Amino acid sequence: MRLASQENLDDGRLRITVTADPGEVTAAIDAVYRNLSRRANIPGFRKGKAPRALLERQVDPDEARKLALDELAEPGVVQGMTEAGVKPLTLPKLEKAELEEDGSAVFVATLVPRPEVDLGEYRGLKAVRPMIEVTDEQVEAQILQTRERYARYESVADRPAETGDLAIVDYDLVMDGQAVEGQSTHGYPCQIGSDSLFPELNEKLVGLKAGEQVRVPANFPADHRDPALAGKQGEYVVTLRELKMRVLPELTDEMAREAHQLASADDMRRIVRELLGHMARDEAEDRLRRDLVEQIMASSKATAPPALVRREAEARLNRLETDLRARGISLDDHLRERNTDRERWLRNEEMSARWDLERMLVLDEISQREGIAATQEEISAEIEGIARRAGTSPERVLKRLDETDVDRVGDRVERRKVLQFLVDHAEITDEGDAGGEPGAPVPAAGVTSDEGQLDVEQDAPASQEDQP
Repeated sequence: MRLASQENLDDGRLRITVTADPGEVTAAIDAVYRNLSRRANIPGFRKGKAPRALLERQVDPDEARKLALDELAEPGVVQGMTEAGVKPLTLPKLEKAELEEDGSAVFVATLVPRPEVDLGEYRGLKAVRPMIEVTDEQVEAQILQTRERYARYESVADRPAETGDLAIVDYDLVMDGQAVEGQSTHGYPCQIGSDSLFPELNEKLVGLKAGEQVRVPANFPADHRDPALAGKQGEYVVTLRELKMRVLPELTDEMAREAHQLASADDMRRIVRELLGHMARDEAEDRLRRDLVEQIMASSKATAPPALVRREAEARLNRLETDLRARGISLDDHLRERNTDRERWLRNEEMSARWDLERMLVLDEISQREGIAATQEEISAEIEGIARRAGTSPERVLKRLDETDVDRVGDRVERRKVLQFLVDHAEITDEGDAGGEPGAPVPAAGVTSDEGQLDVEQDAPASQEDQP
C-alpha cells in the first residue's frame, strides 16, 4: 500500500488517499477465507482443509471482499500517515474504502494533524508564588453556613418589613372588583428578597407592617393554561398577616457536635481555617503554574486547527446540554434567556477553546522534548483517586471508561507532571520575600458544611491539567 495523494483542507484537516494494488487485495481476500476455513465446521473436512469453493458458498465473495477492505483500511491509513510525515491529533476518520475495477483498492481518510509548535523558553522562568492569607472574616463567613441551618424566626410587630424577613401573607385575585373563586391563597410564606414563586412581592412587601395591604397587577397572557384567565387583567390584593425576622444563633459547642461531630466550636473554627488554608495554597500554586504557562505562551507559537477548535466547542455545548437536561432545563431556553442561540454560543466558546487547545499543544511539546510521560502506576493511582471521590471502586470506574477515556486520564497526569517540571525549573520567589512584588493575598476558597462533615468547594478557574 502507498500514499497516492494528500490534500490540506480549509479547516486544518488533512485528507489522505491510499491505494492497495490488486495483489495486496487478493492476498487479503485469501486471508479472509483461510480464517473462515479454520473456524468453519464443514462435514467431511477437517478445520482448515475445506476447499475454497465450499467456503464461497458460505460467505458471499462480495462479503469476503468487504471484510478484506476492513482488514486493509487501518494499516493502509497508518501507512499513508507515515508517508505523509504527519502525527494525528485526532483519530483518522475513514471516508471511503472501495474496490476498483482493476482489483486494486482505494482508501480515503481525514485527520487533524498535529501542527508544528514554535516553543519559546520554558526553563529558568521567573515567577512569584502568591501570598496565602486566611482571615478571621473568611472563617466566620464559612461558619455562617452552619449557623444558618439553625436559624429561627421570631415574630416582629414594631417595625416594617425588610429584605430577609419571612412574611406570612394572604392574597386574592380580583377582577372587575370581585374576588376570583379558586384564586386565593392564605398563609403563603414569602422570604422577602428571594421569593421565586411570587417575585413581585420581593419589592412590594418592603416597608409594610402587619395588617397592611398592597396591590400587584396581574396580566394573564392569551395562552395561559387556565382558559378563564387567558388574556385578562386583574390584580392581586396582598395582606401582610405576620412578619418574622430571621435570628442567627452563635456557634456553640453543641452545634458543632450536632452538625459535624466535632468536640467544640473552637475545633470547628480550627478545621475551617485549615481547610481554607489548604484551598488557598492550592490556588496559589495554580496561579503560579498559570503564570509560568502564560509566559511560555507569550514566547511560543502554536495554532490550533479550526476543525479541532470547532469540535471542542461543540463538545462543551454537548456537556452543557447534558448538565441542563439533568436539571430539567432546555438548552434552547437557557440560551434564549441569555439572548443568544447555539451558533452564537459556539462562536464565543471557540475563543476559549482555541486558547485551551494551543496551551495543550505547547505543554505536549514540552513533554515530548523532556521525555515526560504518565506511567501505568500513576494512571492507576489517578483512577483510584477518581473512584475514591465518587465513593466507588477502581474496577467500577474502569468498567465505565473506554480506551479513549483512559488515555485522557493519562493526558491529565502527564500535563500535571509537565506543570510541576516548569515549577521545578523556574526561579520562584514567595510573595513578600526580597525581590517579590507586593500584591493581593490569595483568597480562601469556599467551605460547604454538610451533615457530619466539612467539604471544601473551590470556584477558582480549572487547573491547567484539567484543560483539554
